[in-house]
Amino acid sequence: MSSTRDQRRNLYEKMVGSAIAGNRFVITNLLGFGGMGAVYEATQTAMNRSVALKLIPTHDETTVRRFEREALTISQLRHPNTVTVFDYGQAENGFLFLAMELLDGKTLSDVIKETGPLSPKRAVHIATQICKSLNEAHRAGIVHRDIKPDNIILIRVDSDADFVKVLDFGIAKAVMGEDDVNLTGDGRIIGTPRYMSPEQILGEPVDHRSDVYSLGCILFEMLCGAPPFQQSTTTALMLAHAQETPPSFSQRLAAANLERIPHYLENVVRKALEKTAIGRQQSVEDLRLELEEALASAPNASVSQSGISHSSVSSQSLSSLSSQSDMFQRAPSTQSAPIPVQPFLTSTGTHSPPKLAEPVDEQLSGNKKALIAISLILLVMAGLLIMGLNREKSANFEVEPVVVGESEPVKQDTNGYVSVKIRSTPSGARIFRDGKDFHRTTPTTLAFKEGEKVDFRFELEGFKPYQAQVVVDADTQVEVNLERLAASNPAEVVEKKVPVQRPVVRTKRPEPETVRKEPEVEEVEPEKKPETKPGVDLLLEEPSKPSVDILD
Repeated sequence: MSSTRDQRRNLYEKMVGSAIAGNRFVITNLLGFGGMGAVYEATQTAMNRSVALKLIPTHDETTVRRFEREALTISQLRHPNTVTVFDYGQAENGFLFLAMELLDGKTLSDVIKETGPLSPKRAVHIATQICKSLNEAHRAGIVHRDIKPDNIILIRVDSDADFVKVLDFGIAKAVMGEDDVNLTGDGRIIGTPRYMSPEQILGEPVDHRSDVYSLGCILFEMLCGAPPFQQSTTTALMLAHAQETPPSFSQRLAAANLERIPHYLENVVRKALEKTAIGRQQSVEDLRLELEEALASAPNASVSQSGISHSSVSSQSLSSLSSQSDMFQRAPSTQSAPIPVQPFLTSTGTHSPPKLAEPVDEQLSGNKKALIAISLILLVMAGLLIMGLNREKSANFEVEPVVVGESEPVKQDTNGYVSVKIRSTPSGARIFRDGKDFHRTTPTTLAFKEGEKVDFRFELEGFKPYQAQVVVDADTQVEVNLERLAASNPAEVVEKKVPVQRPVVRTKRPEPETVRKEPEVEEVEPEKKPETKPGVDLLLEEPSKPSVDILD
């Protein structure tokens, strides 16, 4: 394998100093090479400017025609976050070439390796720029198919040190075709399937939502320091993307004692990682809006630029993580006291048990140990006394055992915000708030100030509009059943005034030891209308989850 790579390197290095494409370009330096060709620094002679010149070997006329067709579309992309294509074609030696702007920056992959997990603010800033770039391409009918950190370049533009440039739009399809985009002629996988969508891996048709999944993998890696799946073999990695549930942020972040990520943001990422395309955000624009909303709703946690908390990290935990992902290059903090990590909100809305930081290595003296033991005993006795005073007098009451060292789950600090999961039967209803289009469709998760009164309106073609007022005082789930329009009045799709109905509201986060109020639902007196045949309520079902690149 190494000898083959050396042979390819020698072949590509021999081209340095030569002129190609009718002397339009003079190659000056080899920047890198892989399974699909090589990238050079070159001079575009007519403009006297430096460019990045990608050369792709091929002698197949079908591939040439497909490349020119795709390259023409790619060259018309003009978004600032998309790398600019200056020229393309076929050189005298048969190589396909693509001349692009030469960037002075780092790949996102290199940045994550250098810094470890990024802060939520930085990760969202990068991801939203990727969304903007992809949105232009998707509207032009281009699916990237190869979104990964190596294809994301971060450069400095004015005061922004994380200005995004997205590379290699549609190159895989342009060179290899629709059906063979993931495999070589002998069936070998090109590159790594670490960021591939389940439908790509299963050989199913892909659309723009495949890029949403790949971007979800990148978001996971930016926030946690490593991709969601890290299996050592290609086969295991592919099966994981197709079948396994991604780990929670708490499973990844607790191991290195990292700052927890607000669950609003985790919900957005996990939605992007749904196995079925219909379960994800239906566009990168939807993903961008949800990311910005999640960040705006998140608590103002003190997170460093790298996303690492200031609690103690043992060298052992760092070395074990480093050996698995090679992503962490962090020195231990000097803080000595173990810090309890606040519980995470799981996908079911329940709290996982709190995890403690790594214990310090400080050796306690005998007097200190005795003092601590006495203090614990006194605390237990005080707790038992308080419990006894608060209970009704009974000759046979039992005191539940208290386990020393366990702590009650800490109430999650949400900075006054609560999440609202919204579903409709059928799904796909457009959501309006206070009469304005919220640019969301069901199912989705939104965040609101606790105690806020929200006027919802749901519209779906062929169904009566549904309107409701909900006061959220805890994490809730709102379910609405849309009534199909009567056949006698098919034109009645959207009304200006509709009765306010009572949605099904399920609370997810009761306060401990207290009786929580049910969310208030105000009902407005409906207008009197002619009777119509009642519609049919359908049962809401979760999207079902089914039982290669990629380029170097």
